[in-house]
Amino acid sequence: MIYHGQEFGMETARTIDPNPLQWSKLNSTSGKQLYDTASSLISFRNMNPALRNNNLEFIVKDSKAKVLAYKRWDNNGNVIIVVLNFSRNDQWVTIPMPYNGKWYEYVYNYTPFVENNQLADEQIPGSGYKIFSLKKTW
Repeated sequence: MIYHGQEFGMETARTIDPNPLQWSKLNSTSGKQLYDTASSLISFRNMNPALRNNNLEFIVKDSKAKVLAYKRWDNNGNVIIVVLNFSRNDQWVTIPMPYNGKWYEYVYNYTPFVENNQLADEQIPGSGYKIFSLKKTW
């Protein structure tokens, strides 16, 4: 959930009192990057029905590496795998995948090929994430 200006780097107390947006933050480099990322993820969600229902399965829970991955899907063949790295260091993770073959990665825009229902030794950047889709909808 994004709260009141966080999409462009504004940090404020959560309050019901008047709290005007600090629009100047949007013009900073980091504010613009945050806004572009939030906008991109919102668009991706809107393009993918698998992200708009209640189907959710956690497929990687590695507390030592600080990596979490989950699968979202719908009943029309749309499948999304999200991998989150909460560590500051890059992590290499083997991700169980429901189908072999070509997948599409949204954040870095590449096409991995899955064999044996896993994506082996996938590098997830420190404090970063990757989003894999069975269908390219963007």
